Amino acid sequence: MIGSIIGLALGIILINLNLFELLIYLIIVLLNICVVFFVPRNYTIANFFTNPQILLLSSLNTTSVNLSLIPYRLFNTIVGISIVLVLMLLFEYGLSVSKRQY
Repeated sequence: MIGSIIGLALGIILINLNLFELLIYLIIVLLNICVVFFVPRNYTIANFFTNPQILLLSSLNTTSVNLSLIPYRLFNTIVGISIVLVLMLLFEYGLSVSKRQY
């Protein structure tokens, strides 16, 4: 969640800079390299780079800056985290039930 929020903030900053298209392409490539490098090491840090990359890619698709994607990304992150927490609790309960002696 922390990585998503920081990544979205970084993405907003990058979009509002009104960079040249070639520079946006270079930033997207660098962000992708960072994502690939950090995913096996630390997913939270990789998430810093994923959201700005997605926001920059979406900004290339249109002539105007569309910031309406940001609440959807944050909402999807919260929903995903909630699903994972419920599944972890179910898994933990299943393990405790399987260890009981009858």
